[in-house]
Amino acid sequence: MFEKLLVLEKYKIMKQKFSYLLIIVFFSLCLISCEKEDDILPTEDIAIEQLFKPSVDAHPMEVALYDKYNVWVRTTFEKETDVTNSPLYKDIGLKTIVAVDDEYIESAYKYYSTLLENLPPSFCKLYLPSEIFLVKEASGYYGVQLNVNIGRSRFVSMWPNSSPRVPWISREEIDLEDYDDHYYKDKDLASDVWSKLVDISGQLLDHSMDIENAGWPYSKTYREEYFKLPWSERGPLRKKIEDEGGFISWSGSLSFETDIAGWMKLIILNSYDTIKSQHLDKSEAKTKKYKAVIKYFNDLGWDIQATGNKYEELNNLHGNN
Repeated sequence: MFEKLLVLEKYKIMKQKFSYLLIIVFFSLCLISCEKEDDILPTEDIAIEQLFKPSVDAHPMEVALYDKYNVWVRTTFEKETDVTNSPLYKDIGLKTIVAVDDEYIESAYKYYSTLLENLPPSFCKLYLPSEIFLVKEASGYYGVQLNVNIGRSRFVSMWPNSSPRVPWISREEIDLEDYDDHYYKDKDLASDVWSKLVDISGQLLDHSMDIENAGWPYSKTYREEYFKLPWSERGPLRKKIEDEGGFISWSGSLSFETDIAGWMKLIILNSYDTIKSQHLDKSEAKTKKYKAVIKYFNDLGWDIQATGNKYEELNNLHGNN
């Protein structure tokens, strides 16, 4: 039954994609003269001042990170709405925002400096949030938010990323005498942070038919069938979707955005050997998808697997594994 459903879904999606292709061709012809800029810059000939940037008296690392990656890593604000109201989205759920304690400012900048230096600046400029806001606490309707995206232009993260009000979250304490390797030391924190960052990247990256064609086509049908089953039968279907469909998680079957996000997080934090033993050796579809994903990022100028190899090596050296 599920196999027949998969065939019908593939046929339906092929028809939809042909229609979308005609629309894309039309709009491409209309917009062919437009180009996407790496940096958010003002129009020079009308002398508009560039406002989206650190102030002249900002922390030196804040300025340096912005200049190199076009990502504004921020720790200061005048009022709570400076944090909750991003340029494109307002988070009405966040009500209490507390600034990072002075003693943790340097470690906060160092953490994100280390994270960003593992990525090409060209990728950061196009596919990461424009702002990373670091706060001591962000809470509201849904309790304390350790990491939260506000739209796709701002990421808010608590620093240090732990709270006595969230006792089930265990984090490595920040060593204020030596915090250079904290990004590699605490893999749980890195995993949390990247879970949010890849969600934004997934929305910004261009859809790849090579990646989609390496596995099952994206569809909500698999999810719908999953929830129709009793609990005892969901596990086998979930494994079938992941292994035969080429998805890191079954949620990756919903769209390119969720699929590429899952692959990004996996590769960024793990070596090739780990990925091979845990995923590729057990699934021909995942092996095919992995190769397509690696090529996709190589074409963007990023050896993403080298990033994962480095992370696992340094996590083994410094971290909690």
